[in-house]
Amino acid sequence: IARVSKKRGDAIEATEINEAKPGQGTVVIVFEQGFVPGKEEIKIPIPTFDGGIISLAFPFYRTEVWPQRVPLRVMDDAYTEYGQTQELADVSAMAVKDLKEQLPLMLVRQALRGYTKYQLQKQSGDQLGLAGQLVANIYNIVSESADRRSWLTLPHNAQSIRINLDAGDRTLHLASLHNQKTVNLSVPENRTVLLRVVGVNNQLITQSFNL
Repeated sequence: IARVSKKRGDAIEATEINEAKPGQGTVVIVFEQGFVPGKEEIKIPIPTFDGGIISLAFPFYRTEVWPQRVPLRVMDDAYTEYGQTQELADVSAMAVKDLKEQLPLMLVRQALRGYTKYQLQKQSGDQLGLAGQLVANIYNIVSESADRRSWLTLPHNAQSIRINLDAGDRTLHLASLHNQKTVNLSVPENRTVLLRVVGVNNQLITQSFNL
């Protein structure tokens, strides 16, 4: 905000606005850590008054076993640290929030689905007796599954850091908890280089773009 205000000619109070000096370019690093974990399923069997069983299935996230956020350290070719990335968005938390918002409608759909299965089960019992009711019970339990479509291709969390470097060919060393990678960049004066880093499968994958 301070940099934009300065370019607009407005008065600013900030003394450190992380702005590139003459002869420097800017490198913005966006670090995407892992992927959003998949949903799991819980099945709830509900007995009916006439001896049947209605099975309902719901998706949920097992958040207690999720990986913790790990920052990416950024160093120069002499391993002098520039800093580490800060969190931009917790995408996994957004996925949990989205699931919670869907819960009321999900409960309505499951209630209607359970009632429909109960009617089919009752008809099977009336027409085919205990054998028909048993087959309907088994079908209700086996066929029921939760909608586990998820945000599997999105990062677990997104982090970023902005640094200013002298223009020219530069070498950066990137390090997370278990991974390291060296990246060679050409930094143009008074321009911005976007470096995308994806941490997945115990490796760091990088892409760079001149803006």
